[in-house]
Amino acid sequence: MLKKIIVTGANGFTGKYMVHELLENGYEVVGTYHKKLDERISQCEWYKIDLTNLRECELMIKEVHPDAIIHLAAQNSIIISKEMPEETVQVNILSILNILNSVRICNFDIRCILAGTSAVYKPTEELVKLNESMPVSSINIYALTKNFQEQLAKLYCNEYRLDIICTRPFNYTGYKQSEKCFIPSICRQVSDMAKGKKEKILCVGNLQVYRDFLDVRDVVHAYRLLLDENVKTGVYNISSGKALPLIGLVQYICGKVKDNIKIRQDISLIRQDDNLYMCGDNLKLKQFTGWFANYNIYETIDWIFEKMMEEI
Repeated sequence: MLKKIIVTGANGFTGKYMVHELLENGYEVVGTYHKKLDERISQCEWYKIDLTNLRECELMIKEVHPDAIIHLAAQNSIIISKEMPEETVQVNILSILNILNSVRICNFDIRCILAGTSAVYKPTEELVKLNESMPVSSINIYALTKNFQEQLAKLYCNEYRLDIICTRPFNYTGYKQSEKCFIPSICRQVSDMAKGKKEKILCVGNLQVYRDFLDVRDVVHAYRLLLDENVKTGVYNISSGKALPLIGLVQYICGKVKDNIKIRQDISLIRQDDNLYMCGDNLKLKQFTGWFANYNIYETIDWIFEKMMEEI
C-alpha cells in the first residue's frame, strides 16, 4: 500500500524537489500551497490552504488522512525576518502550532517531519562540528521561530505522544533557489558575465567565513529516509560534515570565465551577526537512516551554472 504524504510548501524551492523525490520512490503526495500555484507537478494532488488557520488545517488532515507530513512551509529568510518580524512569527509559529494541534485533535497516527535550521545553534568561536546535543540560541527572529518549533515539538511528543522529527539542515542550494542566496547569486553574476550581459565586477559579502553546504537533492533524500517508522523521534542535523571557505567557492565559480573578474565587497551584503565557522555533525543521521550525500558542492555548482548558461 502506498504511503500518502502531505508536503507543506510544496510549491517552494525545496518543496518541488521534495515532491519529485517522493513520487520517484512510490509515494502518494499531496502538496499544499497558499496564494498561487506557480508550477503544477503532475501526479501530485494539490491542496490550497492557509496554514495559519486552525480550522483549515483540521479539515485538511481529516480529508487527506496522511501517513506523514513533511512541513517545509515557512518564512525562511533571515533578512526578511528582520524587516518583517511580525509576519515571520505569525507564519512560522502559527503554522506549526496548527499542524500539530490538528494531528492531535484528529488522533491519527501521523509522522511529522519539521524542517528547521542550523541557525538555532549558539555561535561558537571554536572550529568544531556542531552536533544535536550542543547549546542552541536565538540570535535573530527566524532562529527564534525555529527554536520555538523544536520546543513545541518536544512538548507535543511528551504530552500527547505525537510522532515528530525535527531537522536542522545546514546551508544547501540547487537550481532555481532564490538568487538572494549566496551560491545562486554568484553563479548568476558570473554566468551573466560569460554571456556578456554584465561587466566583470563581482559584488560579494564577507568571504572570510566557512560554511557547510549540501545539494538540495541530498536534503530531500534525507527527509524521505526520516519517514521510516524505525527511525526514532528527535532532532537530526542534515549536513555534509565539511566546512568550506566562501572565498574558495567564489574562486571556483569565477574560474568558469576566462577573463579576470574583479571581486568587490558590498557592505550591504555583510551580516553583523555572522558566525565565522559553521559545520554540522551528520553522524546521527547516517547511523539512524543510512543516508549519505550523492553530490559534492562543486558538482552542485556545476549543475546550477550550466543550467543558468542554458537560459536565454
